[in-house]
Amino acid sequence: MGEGKEDGGAGDAQGFGGLLGCAPEQLAVLFAAPLHLGWRQLVDPDGSVSEERGTISPNDLEQARAAMQADQANVQAAYSELQASRELSNYLVVRAPFGGIITARNVSVGALVGPGAGQPAAPLFSLENSRTLRLEVAVPEAAVGQWLQPGARVPFTVAAFPGQTFSGTFRRNASRLSPEVRSELVEMEVPNADGRLKAGMYAQVLVALPTAADARAVPISAVFTAPDAPQQARVVRVQQGRAQWVPVRKGQLLSRDSVLVFGALQPGDELVREQADQVPDGQPVTVAKPRPAGA
Repeated sequence: MGEGKEDGGAGDAQGFGGLLGCAPEQLAVLFAAPLHLGWRQLVDPDGSVSEERGTISPNDLEQARAAMQADQANVQAAYSELQASRELSNYLVVRAPFGGIITARNVSVGALVGPGAGQPAAPLFSLENSRTLRLEVAVPEAAVGQWLQPGARVPFTVAAFPGQTFSGTFRRNASRLSPEVRSELVEMEVPNADGRLKAGMYAQVLVALPTAADARAVPISAVFTAPDAPQQARVVRVQQGRAQWVPVRKGQLLSRDSVLVFGALQPGDELVREQADQVPDGQPVTVAKPRPAGA
């Protein structure tokens, strides 16, 4: 880039076709195309050559006509050179291909730009339009068959705005499972006209999936395995004042704190939440009553 006024910087808004950067010293080529039109005085005002007898000899007339044709050819050549110069100038000016915000600018006025020496060259500018974002969710294999249909509204939250719920529209899915993580990629469109959400944020998607009748959501800390049966998950239920070990099968993870289990549990069952593996089966257990508010 040559010396001159700095163009778009990081954080600047640019409309479609807005100037991002240029090389000013190269634009002088536009004015280097010569435009010469040497019309001879022997040509009449209407552009025709006079053939009145006694005015000029036939030889001079032919020379004048040849000179006029040569000048016309020079004009066409000059216009062609000018057009070529204009086409060249298009490679020296970088314009925004769409309206958006400049999120990164890797060059400054006076910097030398060109292909890297064997290394991938960094882009001059990064331009983003975040009025509509795309949210990508990896759906576990166990939930693929229970996922929503295209067009459904899906709520989600982000750490930057605690307590607020946003929503997106389910648009498409990959229709294949990733062999590495055994999940299907699902895409949702998220309207973001106010620009509150930023590209690159992580979101927690909240979707209520249909479950089996015997499925129960329990705290992750309540599920444990015994040393004598490491493949069998269990929970401790408090029944008639005694601990009762209940075998369960773990299902999908619902959140960081809860998991779906399948077993002989009923709604309203009281479970030991912490250190359940330390409570022997059949041991008397006293359930602590919740403290009243303000106590």
